Amino acid sequence: MRVVVRRLRVEDVEKLQALVVENFDAIEPGLTVLAARLLLGHATIDVMGIDTAGALVLGTVGFTANEEMLLKAVEAYSWCLEYREAVVRHYPSCQLSEARPSRMLFVVERMPDAFHRKIKQLGFPEVDCVEVRHLEFDGTPTVYFESLLRLRRPVVPAATRVVEPIDSAPPAGGASQASANVVTMTRPAVRATGGERCMSLDLST
Repeated sequence: MRVVVRRLRVEDVEKLQALVVENFDAIEPGLTVLAARLLLGHATIDVMGIDTAGALVLGTVGFTANEEMLLKAVEAYSWCLEYREAVVRHYPSCQLSEARPSRMLFVVERMPDAFHRKIKQLGFPEVDCVEVRHLEFDGTPTVYFESLLRLRRPVVPAATRVVEPIDSAPPAGGASQASANVVTMTRPAVRATGGERCMSLDLST
């Protein structure tokens, strides 16, 4: 008996993103969704999850892999490293540190050779590029994923920096003076931004 397979057209990128989120564990056994459309810094990541080892997975979804996806990935990746305590506080099931940074995941319908070359030049320790297809098997719609690139590099944590204080005496009024290189974080809160239909990790009061 012959099986009839037909490729289904996805009308817009939001529909594609929804298909990926709904079938996230089909990309890799054990992948679990933590959030979708999450604002990290200045980038909205399409899906955030964890793998079976507890590693954080940041995924971007699109029809064709491009530089905009790369910029989003770099912003989200660096933000999660800088504010890893906030991320772990909101999602205790994930493990995130300099020695164990986020995994990057690109889910696309098409990956040009130029994107393939560029992704290899970036410093992400773990990258997966996956092709997604929306298919119909004998009238039953399904989502199919195929690995295009699996990149693994050893993690080299940044060297610890020691900053010598300019003046050990506290400023007037008894308040402590923070170095320009130190970011002071308040207790983060998850908030919804209705206009962008996404969630964000908000570090402001």
